[in-house]
Amino acid sequence: MRISTFFYLALACVVLSWAACEDDEMMQECSFATPTLAVTDQGVCDPILLRFDNLSAPPAVTQPVLPLDCPEVNPLGRQAEILITGSDQLDLHVYNGTRGILYLQVFGATDCDQDLTPITTCETITDAAIIIGLNGLSAFDNLFIRLDFTEPDGGTFSPEAADFVSLAAYEDSPVGQEVEYGGIDGELTQTGLLKGCDGTTYQRLVMFSCDPGADLDAWINETGLNATERYGGDGGQAAAVDVPPGLDPNTVGPAVSRKRLDRNNDDFIVEEDHIIQLPAEGGGPGTLFDAQDLVPQDISDFMDCLVYELGAGSTMDDDPGSQIVVTMIDSGVEIDGDYNGDGVPDWDNHRNLAFQDAFLQRDELGFDFFFGDDDPDDLLGHGTNTAGALIGNYTGDQPMTVVHHKIFGPDGQSTYFGALVAIYSATDINSDIINCSWGLKDDVRPRAMECAIAYATDSRGIIVVTSAGNDTDDISPGSGATQWPASFGRDYPFVYAVASYQYSDSPDPTKGPILSPAFSNFGSPGNPVVRLAGYLTAKTPRFGTSDFNFLAGTSISSPLVGSAIATSLANTGDLSDFESRLLQSPFFEDKTFGNQYLPICPEAFR
Repeated sequence: MRISTFFYLALACVVLSWAACEDDEMMQECSFATPTLAVTDQGVCDPILLRFDNLSAPPAVTQPVLPLDCPEVNPLGRQAEILITGSDQLDLHVYNGTRGILYLQVFGATDCDQDLTPITTCETITDAAIIIGLNGLSAFDNLFIRLDFTEPDGGTFSPEAADFVSLAAYEDSPVGQEVEYGGIDGELTQTGLLKGCDGTTYQRLVMFSCDPGADLDAWINETGLNATERYGGDGGQAAAVDVPPGLDPNTVGPAVSRKRLDRNNDDFIVEEDHIIQLPAEGGGPGTLFDAQDLVPQDISDFMDCLVYELGAGSTMDDDPGSQIVVTMIDSGVEIDGDYNGDGVPDWDNHRNLAFQDAFLQRDELGFDFFFGDDDPDDLLGHGTNTAGALIGNYTGDQPMTVVHHKIFGPDGQSTYFGALVAIYSATDINSDIINCSWGLKDDVRPRAMECAIAYATDSRGIIVVTSAGNDTDDISPGSGATQWPASFGRDYPFVYAVASYQYSDSPDPTKGPILSPAFSNFGSPGNPVVRLAGYLTAKTPRFGTSDFNFLAGTSISSPLVGSAIATSLANTGDLSDFESRLLQSPFFEDKTFGNQYLPICPEAFR
């Protein structure tokens, strides 16, 4: 709060004469305490907010008398003053958390003996968030805002109809960088996608419901935002909705969450469309990609066990029980890659011939959720290596179909929305295993992703194998370093978060391995977030060549475990063969559940 010099129509000037207002001493009585809104500095992503809560109560301070230009006047309305900067123009950000109609008007004043001048007409606002341009401001010493509210049907205001209004102001609203993007809906395909100001999210929100029958479209319409991508299936619904450039998605989200048709329905979820980062091949420690590229002498004792041999390929039988189906959610594959030298791309051996849904078609390798087509061509190398670890180590008796759902674009970035829909698609085609060699780092539990994971694992019995990450962190919930979906491993028995292990001169290799100290994440003692550890590397195709490499990281350990699970399902119909292969190491220091690991070599290395 601060004391503001005001204008002729202030309360004191209403009861006193014009002449009295001209008197300098009397002009001091034309001051009022009003909430103030500071202008956020240019380039600052988190705006300085002035938030009005408890709108059903009368204003807590004495307010100036502003003209009543709007069609609805509410005695519980609010007023504020913008702290001027001398600029001739400002952007006023309005975050509307009311369910009714919000009326807003801005006025300028010079001093108590000057008439108040409207800077804007009365704005009628039903959208969750808008930007109002203010111009010609340099002529004024004071800027004031008046807010009024009504019920959703335009009737008399009631306290239950309004929740909050937040305001922010910039001289120049921050606008992010446009990135190449296609989108997943053919009718709504975009040619670009805007990053949010801070570079951690896209300039849009994910609106979601775990209830497939919820009226998500009605809720979207109520917010006034534009849905550019949409998904609906048996497990839930999701939409990506654009936030106007310059507005803060994190601030728009709470306004959107309040604008719902059924205030008691908790099935509606609003989250930012996070950027999931996956650096290209060669990324260093501290990334979600592989920590190092090993040379043969680093792993000389195990070279005979690091194989790349194509197993039983897919068939046209669409009976889910006739073959093992694994969906790799990654950066796609090098489609023409022929690494075994037979003149046929290796991925064709496991090409999908039988299954389809809204995205995946028969006789396709998968779907590109970033560019919105049937061509999941790898532009990074990561998906080629993880898929190579999967197919090169599969020894099951049943045919194996591998679906490549590409979510990462040319900059190694995925939309959170694309990752969600890819998980749903993998579930809808009745995958046996979903591999996610990536993670979203966020201290806040991602509710929409959890809904997708629960649908896959609890409802459909699908096993989700995911990398634990390469930051030497404890990723247990509450640790401050959570990574999703791996951190769901504690609560969902079918989520296998995989760490990396290796052998060293000490401890004795005959007694067991150690967690890879240079990069592997882990779980807290007694807290089974990370289920087990897989070997740190595998023989996989070197992206862009016909050669092979040995990339080390949990991104590779994860599909090694996935391949062993697929082999067990194919040979025994359950996990018994896989579980019988697991050993325990006393040198994990309780950093993985049960200290379990999957040996890379056969019995001789037990």
